Amino acid sequence: MSRVAACAAIAVMAAGLAGMPAAADQKAAPALAGTVLLPTGDQINDISPSSGHRAGAVTPAASSGLGRMLVSLTLGGKSYEIPAAAMPYLGRGLDLSLFDVDALRAAESDQRVPVQVDYAGSQPAVPGITMTGAHTGYLTGSSGKTFGAALVKQFLADRAAGGHASGSGLFGGGAAISLAGAKTAPVVRPHFPMKTVTFTATDAVGKPDNLDPMVLVNLDDSIRIGADQDAISSFYNGSAKYSVPAGNYAAIAYFFDTDAAGNATAMRVVTRPQFSISDNTTVALAASEATSKVTMVTPRPADPQEGGFVFRRAPLTGSDLYLDVSVAPGGPIWVAPTKTPVSIGTLDTFPYRRLTSPKGSGVPYAYALQYPTSGVIPSQTYVASRANMATLDAYYYNDVDSVGVMQQTGMFPFEANDFVLRPDHQLSYPTHQTEYVSAGHGLGWFGGMAKYTHDEGGFQAWYGGQYDDFKVYSPGQSVRENWNAFPLHPAGPVRVSKTGGWDVQPPAERSGDTVAFNLLPFSDNEPGHTGMGIYGEPTDTVFGTYQIDQNGMKIAEGAAGDRPTVPSATLSPEPSTIRMVLDATREGPAYKLSTQSHTEWTWRSQHQTGPTLPAGYRCALGDQPPDNNCAVEPLMTVQTTIGGMSVHGTVAGGRQVVDVQLGHLPTAKPAAITGATVDFSTDDGKTWRPATVRSLGGGKFTACYTATTGFVTLRESGTDAAGGAISETVTRAYQLT
Repeated sequence: MSRVAACAAIAVMAAGLAGMPAAADQKAAPALAGTVLLPTGDQINDISPSSGHRAGAVTPAASSGLGRMLVSLTLGGKSYEIPAAAMPYLGRGLDLSLFDVDALRAAESDQRVPVQVDYAGSQPAVPGITMTGAHTGYLTGSSGKTFGAALVKQFLADRAAGGHASGSGLFGGGAAISLAGAKTAPVVRPHFPMKTVTFTATDAVGKPDNLDPMVLVNLDDSIRIGADQDAISSFYNGSAKYSVPAGNYAAIAYFFDTDAAGNATAMRVVTRPQFSISDNTTVALAASEATSKVTMVTPRPADPQEGGFVFRRAPLTGSDLYLDVSVAPGGPIWVAPTKTPVSIGTLDTFPYRRLTSPKGSGVPYAYALQYPTSGVIPSQTYVASRANMATLDAYYYNDVDSVGVMQQTGMFPFEANDFVLRPDHQLSYPTHQTEYVSAGHGLGWFGGMAKYTHDEGGFQAWYGGQYDDFKVYSPGQSVRENWNAFPLHPAGPVRVSKTGGWDVQPPAERSGDTVAFNLLPFSDNEPGHTGMGIYGEPTDTVFGTYQIDQNGMKIAEGAAGDRPTVPSATLSPEPSTIRMVLDATREGPAYKLSTQSHTEWTWRSQHQTGPTLPAGYRCALGDQPPDNNCAVEPLMTVQTTIGGMSVHGTVAGGRQVVDVQLGHLPTAKPAAITGATVDFSTDDGKTWRPATVRSLGGGKFTACYTATTGFVTLRESGTDAAGGAISETVTRAYQLT
């Protein structure tokens, strides 16, 4: 029976609309804990908070120019995000610790980067740094932008003067700046007879290069060159020198073209993927070698936006070198191709670029493209086609008009152990666009969107959106993706793709007699999407409560938090019936729909021993994660699709069709679905009317009713054959027009 036929005989009069509940008097919690601020005002937002993989969306502080160019570097097993203008000053005024993502995460509080300033003589006045002691100070989002701008100015002045990268201007008085308490320590290395290798370099017009950076890695054992800033150097008067043991090496250099005003006009990538050093030697590099411009040929006209180039070199022993340099929207990238495949370790490279439809082209569209190559670096012209892309029909729902952010990250299997960072971009919501993404080669996509961001002293936090789990698309595949589609409700992460990605923590698990939860309120109904849960917002009130009962006795309750929303609890070991209630409220000018959710789960549980989780999942309770010594609790799930809903969350008044899919958490022991009910209210839950519900089999149901005006509040309930149940109420699930 069709959805329309299932509703043919339904005629229910809608009740009137009551006023919206007043927001609770509760202060906002701190901003999302997964956000890291760089000293230059750039920031990283965690876009996979429920997974073990380390990935982030980068929001550059500068909108254009050299300050917009960032270097993502994995070196010695550590991850760094370094502004390109900072590279020449590492170890010469700036300590690498300032850009260590994990060290920054641990050191920061109140959106401040604590720094130590060492100097000789009188205390220097470093732009942007607020000094709090003789040698201590801090940077904020706003003042970090000042510091970053001063750094770019210093870079351009030093380059124009052909001077050495230290000792004047920003670093006058011998100022040396490091992250407070985290200064890079000297690395202890085995003793080898050392050889001097001199890299000579000329810029794009053939002159001796100044201040462009390079990185060197030992291919026999990466620790021999050092897992710190000793591996990073920059050219001064056309040369850079290293003292290294004999062996096999790889080198990569980045040349930044700038115009008369100091704006970055191009990035040129020149490499020596494999060469040997047996004695003192000289290696010549020239920006003019980068003869191949990264070009993405698309089936439809498209304007290039932000992009970058990834160089990953794995040695025989030791950690990989991973370099990703991003450029501003439209910034050209030139690469030097190579012909001889590497024979030691592995070489993987790829360009990536986002392109968007020209204005006035109808339904907007965008391309997210990246093309991998192993062993050699080829010519950089790539043709996008149905044979190497998937098509996403993407709907972004929003109950208010806003300007937020969107981020799509593509990750190849060889990047699984690297810290993958990509720039985010603004997007106006609500909207509908077609998205073409590269597919094949094991490439997976993940990311997130926020309906708005808020500037708190230069610190931009994401609010009101969704994160997306790792998804692998097939070439030629076409799918629809619904972002932030109402009604929003609690949900947990789901492993969508069978291959690639990272281990997922189940939404509810039991290890022994301890239960842990990974449920996030305000999630949409797209598998793999999870909401941003309960954390403070600048203009809105977000809060929640939970309660856990065992055999009718309350064993835990409290205020819902942020990751986890519900704390772990200890159960008695005998088989029992567990009931959990989770309430979440989100009120304020940014939210008209799905303002409250009340969810009750009931399930049977018992003492758990032994590993039960399949590959692709990990326990939150394991001592040495990833750990699979836990069991997924058989909580029921509900996914809802409102027929005919616009991207504004509105539906025409009259006959309403709601599709309901009942099920259980993935990998939990399944039980047959035995029934479902749907009730609706148009006065915020004061009075209720039943919908006509028809079963379509397999846990699928269609609910039909008639409502004409106002907001619709939904209450959906389901039961299974094992004694499990779910009841979920979403206040103002959607609006009638």
